[in-house]
Amino acid sequence: MMVPSRAFGPDESKWSISYPVPEGVKIVTVTLAYRYWDPKVDGDVASKKVLLTEHVTLEGGQKSVPVQILLNGGKAVVVVGKQLFKGRGRLLDESFARAKEPKTNYDGFYVLAQKPVDPKKPAAMGDVKNAAAWIELGISPQS
Repeated sequence: MMVPSRAFGPDESKWSISYPVPEGVKIVTVTLAYRYWDPKVDGDVASKKVLLTEHVTLEGGQKSVPVQILLNGGKAVVVVGKQLFKGRGRLLDESFARAKEPKTNYDGFYVLAQKPVDPKKPAAMGDVKNAAAWIELGISPQS
């Protein structure tokens, strides 16, 4: 089952990524999370609400694997290759900018959407230091 090619409602967002599989990797851990700078937490540590975490076994010899993400207020659906996973969702209102083509940020996570600290000065996608909140997808190769 594949994620639909378009979102069906105003509160749904979808993204597609082609993840380059490092040589020899057979398992990856996929984590979808809502991250935010919590005013109750001091310092340079963002708070995190995990929406989905899965260990995915890849088919042998793959150079890349397609990853599709569908997110709405009630659910998250992530398709890695032909494997479908469901988790908790997160509502993204109009204050969130959505990445058209997600790219990895400085720490290797795909930033899918982010809410700027100052709506009049939105930061570049993936610049989470200047974001109030963001949705990120982490794909970690396992040995």
